[in-house]
Amino acid sequence: GRLLVGKNRLQEAQMMFTKALGIVEHKSGPSNAQLVAGALSHQANIQKEEGNYNKALNLYEKALEVVCEECGEMSKAAGNLYLSMSIFYLEQDMLEEALDMSTKSLKIYRRFLGDDHPETKRNMTWHRNLL
Repeated sequence: GRLLVGKNRLQEAQMMFTKALGIVEHKSGPSNAQLVAGALSHQANIQKEEGNYNKALNLYEKALEVVCEECGEMSKAAGNLYLSMSIFYLEQDMLEEALDMSTKSLKIYRRFLGDDHPETKRNMTWHRNLL
């Protein structure tokens, strides 16, 4: 699916992510939750690219729900989704929501990776730019 997105073949990519989601969503466990959330997040990105912002937001929220339920609200997977949602909200000129999601993401990145990790530093820069 990701390769198809890179080639701007969004409809085909959407079908691939939907197929992948159908395979993995009926199993349980943290690693499977991350696969489900990943497929949902990729679908959200495609919907966003196509201008379907409500669908994209619903998919991001569903991905976050799956991850929080199986992995916990303070999991690294949740941190990644909070960051994606922060970017989404900023692109929609929803600064307050973007800042809220960025704050949650940064807290998780700091907890799991520490302040000196490159991913945390990028997240900190993103967060500062929102202020």
